[in-house]
Amino acid sequence: MSLADLGFRTWSIREPGRPAIYRVSAGGLVNSLGSGATALAFGFFLYDKTGSAVWLSIWYFLSFGITGIFTPIAGWLADRFDRKQIIIGADIAAALCSLSLILAHGPVMLVGIAFFASIVGRAGGPSFGAAIPNLAGDEPLEWANGTMSVAFNIGTLLGPILGGAIYVAAGRSVVFGFDACTYIVAAIAISTLRMPFRAASGEDEGEDDGSTRGVLRGFRIVFDNPVLRSLIVIWAFGFFAVDITLVGDLPLARAFGAGALAFGVLSAAWGAGSIVGSLLGRRLREDQGAIGIAIGVVGIALSAGLIAISPWFVFVVVLSGTLAVASGIEDVAAFSMIQRGATDDVRGRVMSTFFTLGLAANAVAFAIAGSLVELFGPRAIYAISAAASAICIPFLAPIFRMHPRHQPEAADEPTEAEQDVAGDG
Repeated sequence: MSLADLGFRTWSIREPGRPAIYRVSAGGLVNSLGSGATALAFGFFLYDKTGSAVWLSIWYFLSFGITGIFTPIAGWLADRFDRKQIIIGADIAAALCSLSLILAHGPVMLVGIAFFASIVGRAGGPSFGAAIPNLAGDEPLEWANGTMSVAFNIGTLLGPILGGAIYVAAGRSVVFGFDACTYIVAAIAISTLRMPFRAASGEDEGEDDGSTRGVLRGFRIVFDNPVLRSLIVIWAFGFFAVDITLVGDLPLARAFGAGALAFGVLSAAWGAGSIVGSLLGRRLREDQGAIGIAIGVVGIALSAGLIAISPWFVFVVVLSGTLAVASGIEDVAAFSMIQRGATDDVRGRVMSTFFTLGLAANAVAFAIAGSLVELFGPRAIYAISAAASAICIPFLAPIFRMHPRHQPEAADEPTEAEQDVAGDG
């Protein structure tokens, strides 16, 4: 009797659509649980070993900031090679990194492995983002991105809780081993998808393999297109506005005289708001992308500004959740707009351009936030966040004006970059 006769044939998914998106979302949920658990355990262990916040800053900078310089290469790989194999390879390499952390003890080795793990983790990002339109098939991109965002945000919310419990009960080795298992589960989920991760026509001819021109092509496409150019400004400032508040949460809770429990409530409000925002984002229609972006920009500016002046902590908790809702809606709308904004043969590099600018914004936010809290207090962080988001409001105009009916697909004399840009029509 064959495996197919036993029903194992149903494990593989051969057509794009909802089953494929649910499968990758399940893998993403498991993977984000492991990543969240490891981030908490790694931070605790590194601080216990060194007793120094400087090492934590080095870890944040290397793992969440500087690795962005490698992202354009990952985008080029996504447009040149088999995206499915790149994603699976990145997951397996990340699993090996997690296992290596079990054997590491000194801070230099710990941070070095974390740095390398961050690089291989970034390697699959552009391939994954570029493949979503192919995996979604006829399903709306907003629904697909929203579904995956819900799964990711649930894992991000529960991962640190799970990691803390395992760390206390069994130690850091079990946490890192669990993380390695989640990467393998995610790789298996991807391997069971039997449909193409690239369009059949996506050959991207006319470039020499390995050329710098090819690696940086995504930047030219983005900055030559008015919609994508405005969107990447909003994307970068949005990353900065949100990430800088993450550093201000605990100092603000303490400024209200609240303890660890109150900080936990604040974190839970953010996590719950992110999930709600993703759920609302998946209900957007294709022609509502600009509205979703506007909700994010205005919602973050208002929520952060009100947190900066709120006299009551309970309002801060509610507003933190509201800020997360706005950010979640904006993320879904932005991802869908980016994916529609380029043809399949260059989508990996377009995605990597946005990832690179977002990681650069991360690096700036984490680099200056601590000093700003020391100098001006935690409320100033939220005022800066509100200002950063408010800066984006003028950049909404080109998006509303040109999305989705006036994408540059019918220009009389299209440039090379415009030829790469796909309209929504």
